[in-house]
Amino acid sequence: MNHHLLEMVSSGTVSTMENRQIVASHQNFHVIAHDLDEKGNLKAACKEKLGVGVRLADWNDLVAYHEAGGSLSDLIANLKIPIEAPNSPQYRISMNGKLLWRGRHYFVARHDHTKREGFLAHDNIDGYHLTLGSWFGKGGFVLCYGDPDSTVPPAEPAVITPSRDASKTDKMTAKPDNTDMPENLQQIAEKALTDSVVRLVWQKTDEETGEPLIWPRASGFFVAPNLIVTNIHCVTDAPSVFAEIVSTKTEFPVEGVVAFDAENDLVILKVVGDGVPLPLDNSNTVQVGETVCAVGHPRAEEGEATQVTLSGIQNSGKRLEIKEQFDGGHSGSAILNHLGKVIGVAVGGGISILSGGGSVSSGYAIPASTLGFLFADMAEMELLADWQKRPQIRAYAEVVEAQTKLGQGKHQEVLKCLDAALELNPNLVQSYVNRAGLKIFLGEAEDAIDDCDAALKRNPDFVEAYINRAAAHLSLEHYTAAIADCDVVLEFNPDLFQPYICRATAKLALGQDEAAFADYDTALKLNPDAVEVHFCRANAKLELKDYTGAIEDFDKIIDLNSEFISFFNVYGSRGDAKRYLGDYEGAIEDYDKVIQLDPKSEMAYNRRGIAKSDLGQSKADEGDKVSADKYFQAAIDDYTEAITLEPKFAGYYNNRGLAKRRLGDYEGAIEDYDKVIQLNPKRDTAYFNRGRAKYLLGKSKAEQGSIVAAQAAYHETLEDYTEAIKLDPEYASVYNSRGWIKYLLGQFDQERGDTAEARKLFEAAVADSDTAIRLRLDNPSPASYHTRAAAKAALGAYRQAIEDFNETILMKPDEARYYYDRGLAKQAFGQHEAAKTDFQKAKDLDPDVENKPF
Repeated sequence: MNHHLLEMVSSGTVSTMENRQIVASHQNFHVIAHDLDEKGNLKAACKEKLGVGVRLADWNDLVAYHEAGGSLSDLIANLKIPIEAPNSPQYRISMNGKLLWRGRHYFVARHDHTKREGFLAHDNIDGYHLTLGSWFGKGGFVLCYGDPDSTVPPAEPAVITPSRDASKTDKMTAKPDNTDMPENLQQIAEKALTDSVVRLVWQKTDEETGEPLIWPRASGFFVAPNLIVTNIHCVTDAPSVFAEIVSTKTEFPVEGVVAFDAENDLVILKVVGDGVPLPLDNSNTVQVGETVCAVGHPRAEEGEATQVTLSGIQNSGKRLEIKEQFDGGHSGSAILNHLGKVIGVAVGGGISILSGGGSVSSGYAIPASTLGFLFADMAEMELLADWQKRPQIRAYAEVVEAQTKLGQGKHQEVLKCLDAALELNPNLVQSYVNRAGLKIFLGEAEDAIDDCDAALKRNPDFVEAYINRAAAHLSLEHYTAAIADCDVVLEFNPDLFQPYICRATAKLALGQDEAAFADYDTALKLNPDAVEVHFCRANAKLELKDYTGAIEDFDKIIDLNSEFISFFNVYGSRGDAKRYLGDYEGAIEDYDKVIQLDPKSEMAYNRRGIAKSDLGQSKADEGDKVSADKYFQAAIDDYTEAITLEPKFAGYYNNRGLAKRRLGDYEGAIEDYDKVIQLNPKRDTAYFNRGRAKYLLGKSKAEQGSIVAAQAAYHETLEDYTEAIKLDPEYASVYNSRGWIKYLLGQFDQERGDTAEARKLFEAAVADSDTAIRLRLDNPSPASYHTRAAAKAALGAYRQAIEDFNETILMKPDEARYYYDRGLAKQAFGQHEAAKTDFQKAKDLDPDVENKPF
């Protein structure tokens, strides 16, 4: 089969077939251009332009093609149609959660919110998620399906069983491999799906078309012939709901609610019709490490059994921790033991906000014993709509909305939702914890600790509260307190990997590197594929300058093909590590990937610019000026793009100034440093960098014989260096640089016969280099000793000058200029043989040393 969903016309132009304006075609799929406005009839446009046997394609057509082996990656890659600026959120294409395109005039297919049997109506395909709104703007493109030469309407796509070929199955939508599940568990699960486990489906009527709209949302199971249990959050905001046993296509309309437990997110629904109840077992007998089976409808599919492991028991048996993370749709699934009995009700698809804004899918189950108490406490049925008006239930609606806003990155709106939820139900422990996690991310760590304390007051065994309180302490640099909270969590459950991450970070801050990496190693033993651990350990290695080790961890994250690659900016961080190792080409390749994922990332352009500039400098050091200049210019282009995207960030101008300086465009560099100072007038390094550019400009003028221009540039350099020192009186390298400029100006004065002024400048140069040396006694700079030596020699203090030259050579024995200048001092001091030896050593290191200005 040809795996290209669409193939563009090779010329890239619009082709016409009997006045049919076809942009691209493949088999029965056709992209046409239209000039309709948002009120236009796209279905009619398909028929008008392509004939009767064609209709508007929809989401399920794409799913059918995908399951048959087609590739949406080819569609996205080949369909190169220009779009406008992202000014409408109604249409978007994203990949692995990262927005790729959004626009007004680019349209693929109408998403009608319906779902045919066997297809993933709202799920990702090939890692892509297309949100296809009905608003499409005037003048766009539409995907049609059918044979344009046929007079017979196209048939509905046949239901195709999803392939188990890994090469044709996207990792984000593939079912987990349960080939190792014990046969008895598999048989138990299949029977439960046939008779007892249901898929919960929301439904309402489209106000415009009058057609029914349905959304498969979650799972549930029969606990009595006409009673189904699920999670409150699965039905809290549903307009109406029905349950269905997918294998028999049997539907059970929900009449109302007979019992609920707002603390534990459980509700028992009364339905029309009878199913086969699943028996409950004594959940007090379960053991940590026990293998059980979650049976439900993850990702709203037709049903599956997932082997999971009990990793902990919390709150005196009121919560069963699951080692694996549940997929969306697993909420309400039955957790069955090897006897086929229910030991818990899954709570999946929820979000725990941990460690300062990072979120993880929470996987746990409410024990069957809690469900048993609820089952025994049933009351008369309450209509679903009336029950949804209860404050405790409306609180769950706010929680669900908070999770939606979190996925959109709208953090302040998430806080508002959580505030509303807690006002409606002050006992929602998870909401305190989530609000704390978000507050840490927003820099409100002290408030976050208050939220964690409130959660622990209501549930002293709630481990996420300890984890987030540890993270809050961490952000406040309360490292000992952070470690203490992590220790508490690990006493509850030593198999949780998150507290090891937090504790490792605290230990690193306390200088306990070996213990910190032991914690990272333990976390990875518990969960070898936990990208959070690899990411934290990689960054710890970066901090400790173990760049090779950091790259190994970043490689692991990339090998896992995690959806967090973009979120954690893994390619960018790996690029940084490669750049620090001097692998500039490898760094540039990684930054290229960041820009491919996010073309609007000004940070990526900036970092790529740094790598290109450094690569250019390495070429310059090798004597390859042509390549060096090429990379300097490429760096300037990247910095310019970063500035275009973020024109008020001074650092980008600073970096562009450096690249221009390396390229020899000193005037351009000075302009960029002017902008840095304009944006940040108290930035001492900006004055130093601008002074450096002015010095190099003056030096180039001197080499051209323009002494007046050189002197003018050197005087401006002095002004900038003096301003930098005012801003930072401890800035050692600026004192030395200012001393060197004074020495050069003294040389000019001496050459024109003004010996008195020259002497003042030489003495000032000695004073500045004295200060530079004093400020860096623990890490002396050979440049400072060289400046002082040159100035002392100019004053005739040759013995002292030679002593300073000796220091420079001890610190940097391969610098030809130091030997040459010491030779000049020795010659002036009458040590002619010693001078000859220095001159020869200098020429051995650099044959052209005497012709190169220092």
